[in-house]
Amino acid sequence: MKPFLLIYLLFLVSGSFWAQNLIQNPSFEEHGNCAASFVLLEDLNGWAGLGQTTPDFYCQEHIDEFYRIPQNRWGYQPARTGGAYSAIVVYKMGTPSSRWNEYLVSTLESELQKDSLYYFEMHVSLANRSAFAVDRLGVTFQGTLLEDTLVQPYSFTYISGPPHVESARGELLGDTLGWMKINGLYRARGGEQYAIIGNFRKEGEVASERVNEIGILAYYYVDDVALYPFSLNLPDSVVLCPGEEIWLDASISPVFQPVTYRWSNGQNSPAISVSEAGYTSVEVSFNDFTLNKGVQVIVLPEAAILGADTAICENSQVVLDAGAGFDQYQWQDGQPGQTYLAEQAGFYEVTVTNRCGVFSAGLLLETEKCDCSVFVPNAFSPNGDGINDIFIPNFSCGLVEPQNYSLQIFDRWGAMVFESKAVDIGWQGSQRSLLANRGLYVWRMSYEYVRYDGTRTIEELSGELTLIR
Repeated sequence: MKPFLLIYLLFLVSGSFWAQNLIQNPSFEEHGNCAASFVLLEDLNGWAGLGQTTPDFYCQEHIDEFYRIPQNRWGYQPARTGGAYSAIVVYKMGTPSSRWNEYLVSTLESELQKDSLYYFEMHVSLANRSAFAVDRLGVTFQGTLLEDTLVQPYSFTYISGPPHVESARGELLGDTLGWMKINGLYRARGGEQYAIIGNFRKEGEVASERVNEIGILAYYYVDDVALYPFSLNLPDSVVLCPGEEIWLDASISPVFQPVTYRWSNGQNSPAISVSEAGYTSVEVSFNDFTLNKGVQVIVLPEAAILGADTAICENSQVVLDAGAGFDQYQWQDGQPGQTYLAEQAGFYEVTVTNRCGVFSAGLLLETEKCDCSVFVPNAFSPNGDGINDIFIPNFSCGLVEPQNYSLQIFDRWGAMVFESKAVDIGWQGSQRSLLANRGLYVWRMSYEYVRYDGTRTIEELSGELTLIR
């Protein structure tokens, strides 16, 4: 059975799986001493009302019983977590000119980054004495709080939007016993510094239902607000040993169904297993959003590879390479490092270590003469007796071979009688298929060779030759 690793791409909405919450004081716990002073929303770290609106603040030991938890002037509701929450009016029965909306404003821990995706959630509960339950509560993210973002009347205003995350249209938020979660994703324009919570719909765009005979307002408690960067939590690369298998799980929270998955290997399941080196990517699509992420899978070597025994030219050197992918290297003389400069004959050995194990490799290095010398006879007798019948230079080049070879032979009047481009083809003493005259001839030869270290040498030689019959 293959060793098994597990990498999660989790989209859980639990805060322990996220980066820093960008909402300051998300559950309203950072406040003054409720038992000793009258604490207002303005006293909370990171929170404020918008314009002249007056959101309310509640805590367990509030000096004013109207603002205590769990029992207060609007009913009974324990905090979702901790011992504090806020509350806002989100709807008032009447004409548009009598609109009375309140907005909670959070100054974010840092500006949102352009085109980055963020997950937002908050929890609301309808107050027992609220006259109405409504739909479509949400949040908008803004870079400024300018007056031109507001709609008259300014005394109690409403923002014309847009809401970037909002509860579903037509689904009334009517739970007075528990807390209702409103959540969703937002792709930032860049530079947003504020999260503004409330009702962003004009008269006629909000569904409402009377739940108490007395009153004209819809009033909601708000607790546990969160804003997290939202991305595929996949590393850029993972490292495996041969035979190991990694499980990539891109499963997304059911909150965002339906979800489609498209892996680079063609699979459409939320998770796949990978055991081979290469680049694997996934495309996750949901709620009109598409996220892409890839991982480079690196399979570590299980052996150092120095290659077969070899030879180098005398007075030369060669770099031995044990290969990448190891944490430690130790050569036969204790020298560390992936490479080793070998300058003389001998046996070279390296021991390497990575998380897959400890491995060794060795190589026998020999040296040979690499200069290319040549012997050229000064006479020959092409009489067919098998002795000195062919005029041909004799090369001694060790590890190298002559290249671009040329041999030309001329008679005493300068006419070329023979030419060869191959070191193993010599002159047999003929000219145009006839026997050449005995006597003195001139030869000219050129060739080049490449040394082990890459040095290219060109030789040009000439001399006299006597043909004897």
